[in-house]
Amino acid sequence: MTENRYYSHNELLQKEPDLAKLRHAHEKLRYSKDEAISELKDLASSGSILALNYLGDTYRRGDNTDYQEAAKWYRLAFEGGSINAIYHLGTLLLKMNYLKEAKEILEIGVKINDPPCYYWLARTYEELYPSGDRSGEIEKLLLSASKLGNATASTKLGLLYARGRYGLKKIPVGIYMYFTALLRGLRTLTKDRNDRRLW
Repeated sequence: MTENRYYSHNELLQKEPDLAKLRHAHEKLRYSKDEAISELKDLASSGSILALNYLGDTYRRGDNTDYQEAAKWYRLAFEGGSINAIYHLGTLLLKMNYLKEAKEILEIGVKINDPPCYYWLARTYEELYPSGDRSGEIEKLLLSASKLGNATASTKLGLLYARGRYGLKKIPVGIYMYFTALLRGLRTLTKDRNDRRLW
C-alpha cells in the first residue's frame, strides 16, 4: 500500500488544468460571488484541487458562511493531495468542536512535517485534554513547529514557559522566546499576511 502524496500550493499551481480560468474565477469572488462559485465548481469537476480549496475558503467566511459545506470542499481537496487543505480542514473541524476528527486530520499534517499542523494539533490536544495530562506532548509539538520556523508556535510556547507552565527554570527562556517570536511574526506579517509561518 503506497502512502498518499501531498502537494504544496505552488506545486498545485504547476498541476492546475486551467490556471487562467482559476485565477479569473478566484478574482471574480470579489464582485460576483455566485458566478465565481459556479465557475469554481466547474473547475473542481475538471480536476482542479485549488478550486476545491477556494470553495472551502468561500464557504468558511463571508456572507454565505456554511462550515459543513466548507468542510466538504476542504475534505475533497485533502483527498486530492493538498497540504493546505489538511491545515484548513483540521482547523475548521477544531472550530466546529469535532475534536477527534480534527486530531486525526492534523496528525496527517504532522506526519508530513507541516509546521502549522504541529501547532494546531497542540491546540487540539489542549481542548481534548484540559486536565493538562498531555502537556509534555503539547510542548514537543510546539517545539517542533517552532524549530520549523512557525512564529505562532514560538509565541505560544514562549508564553507557556513565561507563565511557569513548564517549571520556573524556563520562565526567562519563555520571556525571551515570546518577545523574539512576536517581533519576528510582526516582521513577517508586514511582508506577507498569508505567510504559512503565521498559520
